[in-house]
Amino acid sequence: MSASSSPMLRGSGHPLMAMVVFRASIPFSRLTMLAVMFCAVTAAVLGQETRQAPPAGKVAAQTGAQHNPAEALKSSEAQHAPVDNTGDFLRMAFSSDGKRIVSTHYGPLRNGSDNSVKVWDSATEKEILSIRVPDVSYAALSHDGKQIVTGSGLKYDSDIALWDAATGKQLFTFATARTWPLVFTPDGRQIIAPLYSDPPFGCTVVAFDAATGKPIRTMPLGPVGDFASSVNGRWFCNGKRLHDFSTGKASVFTTSEWDIVRAISPDGRWIITHDAFNTLKVWDVATGRVTVLVAPKKKMVMECLWPVFSLDSRRFAAHMAPPGGKGEIRVWDMATFKQTHTWPGPNETALAFSPDGQRLATADAEEKLKILDLTTPKQKGSRATRGKPAQH
Repeated sequence: MSASSSPMLRGSGHPLMAMVVFRASIPFSRLTMLAVMFCAVTAAVLGQETRQAPPAGKVAAQTGAQHNPAEALKSSEAQHAPVDNTGDFLRMAFSSDGKRIVSTHYGPLRNGSDNSVKVWDSATEKEILSIRVPDVSYAALSHDGKQIVTGSGLKYDSDIALWDAATGKQLFTFATARTWPLVFTPDGRQIIAPLYSDPPFGCTVVAFDAATGKPIRTMPLGPVGDFASSVNGRWFCNGKRLHDFSTGKASVFTTSEWDIVRAISPDGRWIITHDAFNTLKVWDVATGRVTVLVAPKKKMVMECLWPVFSLDSRRFAAHMAPPGGKGEIRVWDMATFKQTHTWPGPNETALAFSPDGQRLATADAEEKLKILDLTTPKQKGSRATRGKPAQH
């Protein structure tokens, strides 16, 4: 068979493939062939080296800004080279008593293998524990802050595990699956985890006994579509169906075909969507009434990143930013839909409300944790002052 008739070579854009697409009847000396191959490889290497590589810091910021951890991993692997930062925040959450914060992080390699979980003192904003957990992207603290549950939204063969929050010792693993998010019930007795299967990408929500790791009850959601969940692990949206894990019942809600569900209030009353035109909306599940929170301005679109409700459903927060530009953290009062607080937040990668809804934890691409006080009147703080710890 001639080389040109091989299906593996036809249409290839690689310089070496272009060389070998010739008919075998054409005479080529071995020396000539080696010379041509050497020139082609040299040209390809020089072409790669002349491309301008992004600075290491920018690689970290761009990767950390992804909505989906799996996509962030794919992007970081494409860089091939490690970056020299300590890793972006992926997700974070308060303990039920509000005294601790748990967070997940990319490691310097940016490929998941050196990811970590950290525990912080919310009063001092100081790190008190760090555990290396490969591929971890989600974590939660028990109600008393003594245990951590971890899981991965990156890989299907990753373990869901329970850890001692004081020593960093792994207690046991109780499932192997891709999962996000992970939530302890308020009494600390159960862990709620959506488990995702390989294609066709089905999802089943499972409640595990936190003491033994044994499954207690399940709720199949079917093939995953437009997916979101509430921070208390009760409500799950899949497609246009809203599932109540406490009852096992599902209801259908209506939004426009362009709307993507981004967040669900813990009481199941509100759904936040963000459409293709970058309009941020809140929907009343019972009535279908819609209110616009953020409308795109002329020549300015705003992406909605890290949307989150407070546990009492009274507040909603998100990082709003133009593509590639500096953004800001915004907080809304859900009783009036009015914006109450705004802070500059150029590179925020995670947000979390305290259990009482009076504080908002933020984290940026420089691995800095800050706690914002929401008890003060409407404000627009500066980057230098916004990190003052809230008064308890």
